Formats: sequence, structure tokens, C-alpha cells
Amino acid sequence: MSQQEESYDQAMQTAMAMLKRRALSCRELSTKLGGKRFGQRVIHQVIARLQDLAFLDDKSLGIDVMNQLQSRKPTGPHLLKAKLIGRGIDPTLVDHLVDTAKTNIDQVQQARALAQGRLGRMKITNPQHVRKKLWETLARRGFESDTIESALSELDVREEG
Repeated sequence: MSQQEESYDQAMQTAMAMLKRRALSCRELSTKLGGKRFGQRVIHQVIARLQDLAFLDDKSLGIDVMNQLQSRKPTGPHLLKAKLIGRGIDPTLVDHLVDTAKTNIDQVQQARALAQGRLGRMKITNPQHVRKKLWETLARRGFESDTIESALSELDVREEG
């Protein structure tokens, strides 16, 4: 067995061990294998083979990450994009995944539900402070400004405060 083949086999075993622990994007796996001092040619071959075998799929990973985030707490498109890009998923694919999710999810309804839950726990009574705090909460969760405005106007914060 040549040194190239041996390096490939070692890289493949290392990659499979990593993927057993946690799903990774192509870029994450490439970085981790590079840190193990495998050459770029071997890394590229391993990644291509794992994609062919469907052990490595950035699109599926992106969908899983978005579903996990959404299952915990409503999440807007800005935060979804940041998390996916942080996982090393190609920005073009990220845009496509988030745009698809936006068409399948009522963003205003999600933002309103999150704000309503937060509103019930607030001790603040000044309507302007309530609105500001809700706005900040929704912005941190990645909702777009027009979505936040719609959600807060539907809640009519002044009546609550």
C-alpha cells in the first residue's frame, strides 16, 4: 500500500469517527482533517467520497440545524443565517435554505408568539420600555425589522402595559 493510500485510509477512518460523534459540514470536516495534518488532496478525496456515500451533506445538515433552532424557540432568518454560516455551510446554500424556510413559516406569527410569551413575564409597565424590550428580544432572535413591527402592532403593546 502506498503512502498516499495509507494517508487516505487514515483520513477516512478519522473522518468517520468524527461524523459518528456529530454531523459536520464539508468545511468543518476539512478544517478538522487539516488540523490532523492530512494533505489537502487527501482531504478533498475523503470529502468527495463521503458525499458520494451520503455521509456528508451540507443541505441536510442545514435543514437539521434550522429545525433544531426552531424547535427550541422561534428563530428569525438573520439568526438562522448566522448559525448556518457559522457551521461552515456555503452562503449561497444558506440563502436558499433560509428563503425556503421563510416561505414555509409564518414569521410574523412566530415573532408574535415569542413576544407574547415574553410579555407575560415582564415586570415593566411603561409601554415604551415594554416595546423596546420586546423589539430587542425579537431582533436578537434574528427577526427582520418589518416582521418585528408587524408582530408588535398586532399585539398592541400599549393595552398590555
